[in-house]
Amino acid sequence: MARFLWLSLITVLAAQTSSRAAAEPPVTLYVQFIRGTNEPKPKQPNWTLIGPKLSKRLSPVFKWQNYWEVSQQAVAVQPAKVSMVPLDESRRLELELVNAKEIEMRVYQNRNLTRKSRQQIHSSHMEIIGGSRERETCWFVVVRHDKPQSQDGE
Repeated sequence: MARFLWLSLITVLAAQTSSRAAAEPPVTLYVQFIRGTNEPKPKQPNWTLIGPKLSKRLSPVFKWQNYWEVSQQAVAVQPAKVSMVPLDESRRLELELVNAKEIEMRVYQNRNLTRKSRQQIHSSHMEIIGGSRERETCWFVVVRHDKPQSQDGE
């Protein structure tokens, strides 16, 4: 009888925990896939120059003359679920809310984990994960709360 009561208690607690997680609203994050290069024109016609806020963060630290936004996506990250974001033909980003204050970001290339970062969630914080592609370019994944702006401020 005591065993049955313990199992019932565990089942009720597990149900309450999962319903609480489901009741928490998703966190909306913006993911940008960026290429850094010295080329004056983008490789693809749909690439655009990054906005001024991100440019101020990247330009003093890295050597590239231009930073092109390859893609931008708004992602609703739900507690206890992994959100997958395709970046290009070989890379993807996984976002997971580890708890109410932390997010884990994992970048995969060809199914291999290449970068992993766990950060506190701050509304003004911007997480930048990067790597080199070759000598002429590099790539960055930017995860942020605020909606990115284009170079012309729109």
